[in-house]
Amino acid sequence: PADPFMVGAGLTSLLSDVANEGPLLCVLDDAQWLDRASARALAFAARRIDGDRVAMLFARRDAGQGDALQGLPFLGVDGIDEDDARALLAREVHVALDVDVVDRIIDEARGNPLALLELPRGARPADLAGAFALSKRQTVSATIEASFRRRIGQLPSDSRRLLLLAAAEPLGYLALLMEAAGRLGLDLQAAAPAEADGLVELGRQVRFRHPLARSAVYLAAAPAERREAHQALGEATDRERDFDRRSWHLALASAGPDEAVAQDLERSADRANARGGVASAAAFLELAAQLTPDQARAASRALVAARAKFEAGDHDAASRLVAVTEKHSQDELELATAGALRARIAFQETRGDPAAAQLLRAATGIAALDEARARETFMEAFAAAMYVGRFSSAGGMTEVAQAFRQSVRVPPHASPVGLLLEALTARQIDGYVLATPALRRAVEAFAAEGDPAPATLGWMWMAEILATDLWDDEAWQTLSERQVQRTRHAGLLGALPGALRFRALAHTMTGELGDAAVLVAEAHAIERDMGRPSLVYADEALVAWRGERKRSLSLVESGRRDATSRGEGRTLSVLEYSSAVLLNALGRYDDALVAARRVCDCDELGIRAFASIELIEAAARSGQPEVAADELDRLSARAAASGTDWAAGVQLRSRALLCREPDEADGLFLGAIARLERTAIRTQLARAHLVYGEWLRRA
Repeated sequence: PADPFMVGAGLTSLLSDVANEGPLLCVLDDAQWLDRASARALAFAARRIDGDRVAMLFARRDAGQGDALQGLPFLGVDGIDEDDARALLAREVHVALDVDVVDRIIDEARGNPLALLELPRGARPADLAGAFALSKRQTVSATIEASFRRRIGQLPSDSRRLLLLAAAEPLGYLALLMEAAGRLGLDLQAAAPAEADGLVELGRQVRFRHPLARSAVYLAAAPAERREAHQALGEATDRERDFDRRSWHLALASAGPDEAVAQDLERSADRANARGGVASAAAFLELAAQLTPDQARAASRALVAARAKFEAGDHDAASRLVAVTEKHSQDELELATAGALRARIAFQETRGDPAAAQLLRAATGIAALDEARARETFMEAFAAAMYVGRFSSAGGMTEVAQAFRQSVRVPPHASPVGLLLEALTARQIDGYVLATPALRRAVEAFAAEGDPAPATLGWMWMAEILATDLWDDEAWQTLSERQVQRTRHAGLLGALPGALRFRALAHTMTGELGDAAVLVAEAHAIERDMGRPSLVYADEALVAWRGERKRSLSLVESGRRDATSRGEGRTLSVLEYSSAVLLNALGRYDDALVAARRVCDCDELGIRAFASIELIEAAARSGQPEVAADELDRLSARAAASGTDWAAGVQLRSRALLCREPDEADGLFLGAIARLERTAIRTQLARAHLVYGEWLRRA
């Protein structure tokens, strides 16, 4: 299926190609009614047309939450003032209006020119003569729509039926309208009164005066009348050329369950998925579930529709459909899968400990029914527990690991994801030193898969975290670069910001701060295009290593509030590690020690490897050698198990900071530099040179 990133890129290329023939202006009116996928693609293109002879103009009401157009150049347009409103009414309304009526119309319209023209048209003569009765104050659009409904109600019956056909078919094809009208015994002449009233225009296409006029026609009709219109339109729509629209009309024409229509909707969902229409596919599937006569089959279709709604970002609809499955299904695996999906929805919305615990319960429930699906759900549970971190009320990742080891078997020739599960379990239960072989097997399996399968690619970021936990800089660089390349190639827009940030963090540690900044900026741009909140992982680490004191402290403060409110302990650990880096650089060793100790106490996967170094340096510099020595013991045990040059280099440097014998300390510093020179981690090599130089100066 086409990914939103690829759709946006394709649209941008199309506009650029057309602009080569001459300047191009794209005007999109009523942009607040764009579906999410279209708005995202158009906004993506709008942000990337600077070098082309293309202009894009969107007109819309006030921005909503998660607005795709946010960040584009914006011009607010207010309503017209009272003097202009009176002048417009006097010019366009050719009947005598009572002074009080004029005042009330102007008050109701609130500066909206369309409302100024439509309110008098929808009023009765008695109203215009002075008895204009205002209902409770409504929005301008509701007021205009009510005006249209009053005018529609005065039309002959056949005119209303013909208008309903036109309103139910938004393409506005005149030939299709004629065919459907003929099936209902209607003639296009029935539209004459509506045309004379200015409600609709019949040319090569059917055009309503305003979208609110269309919705007023549709909403004013009785349910049976709407079904009749959709039945006629469905029968008039060619099955071969427009199968999807035909199946949609026939579905809306159904007064009750209809298996044949439900099957057609399923086929339409498959076609929508194939062209990247995730939201459309979800809508087809939801309607298919509603029209399925058999309850068990309806429950199965509801679960498929729920997954589609979840992928389309409609969590409320997904939850409703999961409830249908839970109510009607008798299949244990289906019910367990529904529970897992409900847990995923909860975690996406709250990111908190209860949702993580719900995912663990779902994984445990599936384990007895389907081990393959259970492994997938346990990976979700591990990831959720990792993000919750210190906010877990139970055992967090350790509890997940224990449940996995008790309930799921890892086959002898496991996939990379299977080895990853085994490694995470060993790391939490057996401890770092004993788990090192399992960690290494998982990382090597991911690194060896040159063209990763979708499941492998989806969890590559977790393998990158294990690589940092092992101080394996070569695997980290390979995996982070490959993840960005493969994610781009596959067009996985949702996963790309995370991949870019992991790669940016790798660039930061290798001292390529400019490259890291470019990737972080791209991640922000994509998240803005998608209407998603931005994360601060790589941003704060980059800013701290650059020594940008004010910005770093500001990011930490705002990030800490957000992470605490969402219950994301791992985010707090990233922020505290970055703080420790900056505070050590500023010579604020006591504060650096506090920040680093918080991270080390949590033993966050991957982050502890970085934070140990900061804790030891901060403790050594602040006159607390016993604290530094305790952490050095733990660091030394892990470095010996890891066996990499990166691990050995930071361990030797940390030992040198605590060494009191000049000759021994000199040898430790030189050994640290020699080992770190064999790695790509230039930041730690530079730190080794720095502390050695400071020691030489004092010595």
